[in-house]
Amino acid sequence: MQRETARATVRVRLDPRRRHRQHRQVLQPDHLEGANHVRKSISNFSNWKKYEPYLRSLCNVIYARYGWNIESYEDLYQTACYLLLIALSDFDGRGDEAGYVKQYVRRKLFNMVKDGENAPKHNNHPFSFVRHRNQKVRFVLCEEESLELYRF
Repeated sequence: MQRETARATVRVRLDPRRRHRQHRQVLQPDHLEGANHVRKSISNFSNWKKYEPYLRSLCNVIYARYGWNIESYEDLYQTACYLLLIALSDFDGRGDEAGYVKQYVRRKLFNMVKDGENAPKHNNHPFSFVRHRNQKVRFVLCEEESLELYRF
């Protein structure tokens, strides 16, 4: 604790009992809401290694089935790890974490391969591990005059 005077900063020594009381006030539950959120997200990301064997086996299956349309195995695995981190951060605590994470990663990877989707939450920098993207067809309403230009 410091007190500022007109000339200089003077350190004031607190007795241990008073210091303990100050720490106890700081660590009350209402002060820990932000810290708990950070601690929870760190603990979520720290257990990603338990999903690594599942990611490897899923990437092996996808690469064996769709390898002709995938840039490289490393890109596929990197995207799977990215999706894993998104799934861990999006998990809200309801239900089984492992089931949610595995289904999320599996569905997103297959959607990226089959439907040409980009990875989610890409902050305007879309990326994909797929060579030829077959995007879903989007129907656009056109004027009949412009359609007549393209008739044979």
